[in-house]
Amino acid sequence: MITTLLLLQAGYAYVPYSSLESIIEHNQEAYYLALRRTQGTIRTESPDWQPWLEFFLRSLAEQVRRLEKKVQAEKLTGSSRNTLKQHLRNLVLKGHLEPHGTP
Repeated sequence: MITTLLLLQAGYAYVPYSSLESIIEHNQEAYYLALRRTQGTIRTESPDWQPWLEFFLRSLAEQVRRLEKKVQAEKLTGSSRNTLKQHLRNLVLKGHLEPHGTP
């Protein structure tokens, strides 16, 4: 949340389509490793910010990739995923479609 706040304050647009937190959660091991490496030097005369910054920038790049995929999918269908889900739900309720598998 703090990262999102800082990015907003720096002028970046908020993008609810892709959570930076979910990317960090998906890469927990790398996150904690980068954090430990940086924290181990933080109180020295020359702290090493590189491990944390590299992880953070890789995470932002992954967020961009995810967003690009979602935007491409919306361009193909002309609608957002939530809109498509609602239309499909309505078709099921009206009996035009039958659901199969897990939701």
